[in-house]
Amino acid sequence: MLCRKSVGVFAHLVGFILVPASLLCAQPTYMITDLGTLGGQATFASASGRFRNDAGQIVGASQVAPPTPFSPSHAFLWDPVTGMQDLGTLGGNFSMASAINDEGQVVGESNIQGDLADHAFTWRDGIMTDLGTLPGDTRSRAVTIDSDGQIYGYSCHDNPPFITDVCHFVIWTPSEHHGRKHERSHVRD
Repeated sequence: MLCRKSVGVFAHLVGFILVPASLLCAQPTYMITDLGTLGGQATFASASGRFRNDAGQIVGASQVAPPTPFSPSHAFLWDPVTGMQDLGTLGGNFSMASAINDEGQVVGESNIQGDLADHAFTWRDGIMTDLGTLPGDTRSRAVTIDSDGQIYGYSCHDNPPFITDVCHFVIWTPSEHHGRKHERSHVRD
């Protein structure tokens, strides 16, 4: 759009001489960077959270070695200087980082011991912390985190005989904000 306006202005100033847009507007070029893996075949990022912060750090999940069709995946933190770091799990075989704030706090979800449920986690300075669930729930997921350290996500439980879960939108608030977890509203079935 900007290039078309530039062509029109240029054509108006010099009369009716038309100049190809390619001479006035250079097309952007991109450099591609492979972030690597944690030894497996694939890496991926969550589409729901803020997976990059202002320091250029990126979070997601990567298959770990040895690569097999059912390789476990672990949450990672990638830094432009230090590369990819495995953030571990809460005892299970899977974890996924969904967001990072500018303070370097990472959130996501991880299987707990036995891989029967996943819980929301926060990770900072090498320590992954289980954020738990609402009373009576079995699963939780952290979607994003803000600059104050408040974490937003879901806490869920089974809804037999239906296939869908009953989930509530929750906010985990750091203890310095006088509370840990507050249910906000029912948002999806």
